[in-house]
Amino acid sequence: MWVFYSFVSSFFLFFSYPFKIGDTIHIHDKDFPVIAEIEDIGAFYISMINKEGELVIYPNNLLLQKGISIINLESKLDSEFTD
Repeated sequence: MWVFYSFVSSFFLFFSYPFKIGDTIHIHDKDFPVIAEIEDIGAFYISMINKEGELVIYPNNLLLQKGISIINLESKLDSEFTD
């Protein structure tokens, strides 16, 4: 059953595109909060590098159950819309 949930989560992430490779995100998990830069978005998991340089693998189905903040979104918007 978890394969089905992972597939549906991957489908949602690929088509809704809430974040992309290179974005720094904060996953709001009370037991294991993560702040890391996205390195790869796979079919079943997301690979990220945290500020300590550790590789963090996070399953897509868990990713959709947690609150996520895109940390560097505002700075990217400012740099894209400059005169």
